Amino acid sequence: MGMHGRGGPHRLSGKREKRSRPVRLLLGRMIGYLGPFKRIMAVGAVFAILGTLVAVFDPLVLTMGIDVVFYAGGTFDTLLLLVVLYVVLKVTSWTLRGINTWILAGAQAGFVQRVQSDVYGHLVNADLSYHKLEQSGNVTSRVTTDTVSLTTGVQVMISFASQVLMLVSSLYLLWSASALLALTSLVVVPGVAVLMILFGTVGQRIMLASQRAYGKVSGQIAEDLSGVHIAKSFNREDEIAADLSELNQKAYHHGMRFMVLMSLMQPLVRSIGQFAVAAVLFVGGSLAVGTLPALTIGEIFLGIILIGRFMWPLLGLAMGGTQIQASLAAMDRISDVIDAKRAIADLPDAEILADESDGITFENITFSYVPDTPVLKAVDFTINPGEMVAVVGHTGAGKTTLAALINRFYDPQEGRILIGSHDLRKVTLESLHNAVSLIPQEPYLFDGTIMENIRYGRPEATEKEIHDLCKIIGANEFI
Repeated sequence: MGMHGRGGPHRLSGKREKRSRPVRLLLGRMIGYLGPFKRIMAVGAVFAILGTLVAVFDPLVLTMGIDVVFYAGGTFDTLLLLVVLYVVLKVTSWTLRGINTWILAGAQAGFVQRVQSDVYGHLVNADLSYHKLEQSGNVTSRVTTDTVSLTTGVQVMISFASQVLMLVSSLYLLWSASALLALTSLVVVPGVAVLMILFGTVGQRIMLASQRAYGKVSGQIAEDLSGVHIAKSFNREDEIAADLSELNQKAYHHGMRFMVLMSLMQPLVRSIGQFAVAAVLFVGGSLAVGTLPALTIGEIFLGIILIGRFMWPLLGLAMGGTQIQASLAAMDRISDVIDAKRAIADLPDAEILADESDGITFENITFSYVPDTPVLKAVDFTINPGEMVAVVGHTGAGKTTLAALINRFYDPQEGRILIGSHDLRKVTLESLHNAVSLIPQEPYLFDGTIMENIRYGRPEATEKEIHDLCKIIGANEFI
């Protein structure tokens, strides 16, 4: 709990922040999770590309309409035809993109579900020592908040092809209208590229720091609420509130840095786009009054529209780089769970422990949670079959540790534990936990009925068996 004075336990942990993993590794993992959805994403990409191709022709129809009015003296029927064609193109483009959005929404939801299931599976199978070292709220945020944060990066990767297609096709049409206008628009590309590189290099670091800070806040909240009765008994409500406020302030600081980064990115790219429009107007006007072949009003209008079509994909790619950085930061935190090494696992040739009463033997057991600080040292004793043994000792003497070692939640640094003639390290964990029953010092009730909680260890138990058990332990009188 947050009862360690100013700063709480996070000040005492002494942990240094881990450096982020290589981008190639993180992207590879994200793409790997997208594997089962390749086909549906390909279908969605086809609709997105078709929608983009249809949208490319919009400005051409508008250009034809303007030139027909101002230069060709077009008839009403011609204008009506162009208007209908423009509306058809717009509706078709919206429909295709809408189908793409609907298809890819399902892929994104499946992607998040797959990541959450995998991360949760790693957490459930992680060693007990991992859960002892990590705050529960911080771990929870990796299953919930971080996995959802991945979707922004997935959206960028999915839309990448259509963005590039729009950029290339707009530039091609602009070049067809006027090579000089196309070259003028390319002047802004170096500026956008510099912004993408600049914001991309700092974006991942800032976002990773922000997500870690919010993870600490979640962890502190979960820890404080789980022990709030202790805080109240010692009148420490104000102290834990102050500790959380300090963590919140740090999270706010990191979050603000990222929001400033995002808020600067879009206006800067938009400003570059406006400079490009101004340059096109200047060049187009110069052509109109100069000795070079003049552009029509429709062609100048086409140039302005295509500059926007050219800049929007650039803006999307630039902003997408920052969004991918946020997703990479989330993937980095998720990888902390995935990469956690299991110290307690079945050996390749592990045997199945028979469910029989063979006694329990501790042979020269030495164990410590912290290096060089043994909780148990050279412990030897035997519990014979049918024997009832009580272990008595002061707080911290190692009573709970003995029970944890018998269940192989941890392995001793020295010695071995036997059930009969079987070394616990050489039997499967499943058979061990089926053979050994553990009643914790502080009972925990899962959400559900009393019967469901009693049946937790044996889901196949009948109601009669449960009622008989309650009578044996005397619980039938108050349940």
